[in-house]
Amino acid sequence: MQANRHLIQLAAALTTLALGVVACQGAPTSSAGYVPPGASNLAAPQANGAGAALPDKKHRRDEIISSCGDHLRIVLLGVVDCKFREKRQDAKFTISDRTHGIVVVSPSKGTSGTTFTILGAIVGSAAFTVKDARGNRIVMRVKVTL
Repeated sequence: MQANRHLIQLAAALTTLALGVVACQGAPTSSAGYVPPGASNLAAPQANGAGAALPDKKHRRDEIISSCGDHLRIVLLGVVDCKFREKRQDAKFTISDRTHGIVVVSPSKGTSGTTFTILGAIVGSAAFTVKDARGNRIVMRVKVTL
C-alpha cells in the first residue's frame, strides 16, 4: 500500500514537471540538447543541404532544407533548434504538428530567419511536416528516447 502511494506521488511529480516544461514552449535552457552526428552548431544552416533528403534534380530548386536534417533523435525533455530555408528568400513556413504531444514545436509559423524549437515531451516516435505556400514540404521524423 505504501509503495503504491509513493508511485502515485512520483507519477504526479513527473506529470507536473512535464506540463511545466511544455508550458515554457521554447524558453531558453542551459542544456545543450541533442547534437546530430556530424553537426557542430544546430542553429547554423548546413552549406550543401547535407542531412536533408534530396529529391530529383528538377525539383531541387524549391526544396525545403532543414539545418538539423530530417531525422531527429531527442532525449526526453531535450531541446533542438532548427531553421528551414529555400532558395527563395521570402519563403514562409507552416508546421503541421501531428505528433500527439510526443514533441512540442514552437512557433507553428515563420520564415527562413525563424528558429523553430523542438522539445521532446514524451518517449515515442512521431513526425511533423513543414510546408511552404507553394506546396513544397519536408517531413521531419522525430524519436524521443530516455
